[in-house]
Amino acid sequence: MSAGMERLVETTVPTLSEIMPDVIPWNNGSCLNNCSGHGECSNGVCICEIQFEGAECRRTNASYFVGLASVFLTLALVCLVQLVVCCLAEWQRMKAPSLLHACRITTQKLLYFLVFLASSLRGAYFTSPTAFADGWSSSLMSAYYPLLLSGSSLIVCFWAEVFHLRDIRWEKSQFLSKSFLAFATFNLITYSLLVAEFYTIHYLDTSPHLRNFYIHVFNGCYAVLLFIVVVFFLIYGIQVFVKVRAGFLLELETSKNFQYKQIFRSQESLIDTSQLHQSRIGLLSQTLMLSFIIVFLCSETLSEFWKNKLGSTPQPKLA
Repeated sequence: MSAGMERLVETTVPTLSEIMPDVIPWNNGSCLNNCSGHGECSNGVCICEIQFEGAECRRTNASYFVGLASVFLTLALVCLVQLVVCCLAEWQRMKAPSLLHACRITTQKLLYFLVFLASSLRGAYFTSPTAFADGWSSSLMSAYYPLLLSGSSLIVCFWAEVFHLRDIRWEKSQFLSKSFLAFATFNLITYSLLVAEFYTIHYLDTSPHLRNFYIHVFNGCYAVLLFIVVVFFLIYGIQVFVKVRAGFLLELETSKNFQYKQIFRSQESLIDTSQLHQSRIGLLSQTLMLSFIIVFLCSETLSEFWKNKLGSTPQPKLA
C-alpha cells in the first residue's frame, strides 16, 4: 500500500495543453504552465482544485484520494458482509438447506449487491486514479451513476408495492412483483446511456475536447434520471414512513373493513417508534445525498459549458 501511495504522489498528470491543444485556457495569468489546467491563477499563485496540489497543480492530492477510497471501500465491505449474513440467515431458516435457494434474488440482497458494486468502483478509482487511461477513468466514474440509479429505483419500486399492494405479506423476503416491469424498463434506459457513453468515448474518432463534451452531456442525462427518482423517492417515502402504513386502512368506513380497522387500531401501540424515526432520518439523509449528486452533476455540466464560452470570448487588453 505504501509503495502504491508513493507512486500516486509521484505520478504527474498531463497538462491542459497536452489534453486539449485546440482550446484557449480560460484562466490566463502569470502562473507557471497555467496551473497545468487544474486550478486558477490568482496574483501569480495557483489555487489548485482539490484533487491536485503543488506549485503548478501537477501532483495528485494523495490525502484526498486515500480518504475517499477508505470511505467507499469500507462501505463496500459492510455491504458485502450484510449480503453474506442475509444468505446465511435464509440458509438457517430452511428445513432442507439449499445454497441456490439461499442465494435467490430478493430486494434486500440486490440492494446490498448494488451498493457493494457501486462503492467498489468508486473505491477502485480513488485508490489509484492515475492507473487508468483517461477514457477508462471517466468510464469507471460514470458507471457509478447507473448503479446508484438502480439501487434508488429498486427502493422506490419496493415502497410503491408496500403502499399500493396492501394484501401482500412482507414478513418473508421476496423480490418485486407488480413493479418489476417498471424497474426493468427504467434500468434498461439507464444502462443504455452507459453503453452509449462507453462506445462514444472509446470507439468514436473524436477529439479530446469533444470527448469531454460528450461526458458532460451523459452526466446531464444521469442528473435528469436522478431527479425523477428523487421525486418518486420522496412521494412513496413520505407515504410509507411519515404516514404510518398501518393507518392507511383506517380511512375506510365500510362495514366490510370494520374488523381490519379494529385490528390495526389495536396494533398502533405496537409500532416501533424508534425504528420508525430511524427510517425517517434515513429517508431524509438519502434524499439529501441524491440531491447533492444532482446539483453536482448539473453544476459540472453547466460550468463546463460556460467555461468553454468564456474561453472562446476574446479577452480585453489592458492598457
